[in-house]
Amino acid sequence: PHLVRAVLAAEDPDFFQRKPVPSRISLQLVTIQGVIRDHSFNGRLRRIQAAQDLEKRYRKQQILRAYLKGIYLGQRCYGVAAAAKHYFKQSVQELTLAQAALLAGLIKSPARYNPKVHPARARVRRNQVLQTMYHHNWISFRQLQKAMAAPVQLKLNFHPGDTPQHTHS
Repeated sequence: PHLVRAVLAAEDPDFFQRKPVPSRISLQLVTIQGVIRDHSFNGRLRRIQAAQDLEKRYRKQQILRAYLKGIYLGQRCYGVAAAAKHYFKQSVQELTLAQAALLAGLIKSPARYNPKVHPARARVRRNQVLQTMYHHNWISFRQLQKAMAAPVQLKLNFHPGDTPQHTHS
């Protein structure tokens, strides 16, 4: 589906390339898992070491799968499946290219790019993700144009205990 490429475009386009330093996604996965909570310089070094160990122990696909299941995407959504269901009432496989790019754009800052609260910001971020996908030849120019022209439309699922927001005309 589009979501994997969108996440890679947003977070680490070179994820599958061999690098002497751990990938951004591996570093974030170590942070998500809460392996090392120390935010000092030594804590950062330990996170880098843990990410290197992670990359030695697991294949990139396994790391990416764990990352996609655990990443926070705002609105109490952990993982892309929960976010797709919350924001669009769809499965990950059913997401359009524009929807996938919107979710991927949330990773950088879920509150700042929250499409419910900041639809214009979310759209700009979504379009940045789409342009990166195009730059890496992961989508065609036609797909880029169509997805960038799509409005930011949400079909929010509410969590238990949430008070639905009512629109007034």
